[in-house]
Amino acid sequence: MNAIAFYESRLNRVETELEEPGLLPEERQRLEQRREAYRRVIAFHWRDARQSSLISQNSFPLEAEDLAVPEAALADYPDVTQEQIEQDIELFELRTPRPRPSLLVQLQGLLITVIGQPAIMYLAVVAVFSLVFAFALRGGLLFTLFGFTLQRSDGRLASRATCLRRAAVAWSPVLAGAFVVAVISSVFVIPMFFLALAGAGMIRALRNPEQGIPDEIVGTHFVAK
Repeated sequence: MNAIAFYESRLNRVETELEEPGLLPEERQRLEQRREAYRRVIAFHWRDARQSSLISQNSFPLEAEDLAVPEAALADYPDVTQEQIEQDIELFELRTPRPRPSLLVQLQGLLITVIGQPAIMYLAVVAVFSLVFAFALRGGLLFTLFGFTLQRSDGRLASRATCLRRAAVAWSPVLAGAFVVAVISSVFVIPMFFLALAGAGMIRALRNPEQGIPDEIVGTHFVAK
């Protein structure tokens, strides 16, 4: 019934325009054609609504005046087809009702705007600085502040390139998620997956502080100076 009400409001606008003085014959003819196109669309939807089990005296309590427009349209166009409706919409550029997004879709959009995108883009900035400090300080800023150093599996001090490689592995989920957000800003699940993956890596590091997942990949571990 929402579609019928939408098209009926458009029909009323066209009829109001037809009442304006000074219309050229071509303009009046075009408006009359649009009016009949809207009436055919209303007739099509009203016929389907009447045949549907969704409408009954209890579930569809409308006054007689509310049914006047769709009933009159159906009386004039009882056999209108889907093909005719599609032609009318394309030929006369009829506006169609937009479906209202569900609550889940609205909530997803809110999470993307307020939480998802800002969080992962902020972490991406942190990741870039972490890569710089990992190379410059041979491990990272926090390692230097808390007195830790990175060593290779043979006990030798890790090189700057190795430290940079380890930092790149550690921050790769966040950087990949930021790339997805930048390229396809409407995606929500994929960036959240990368954030969850980064969180899982942090939990793994807490369980084995001396060697996290990036250390196992690169072949390093950190020790106190």
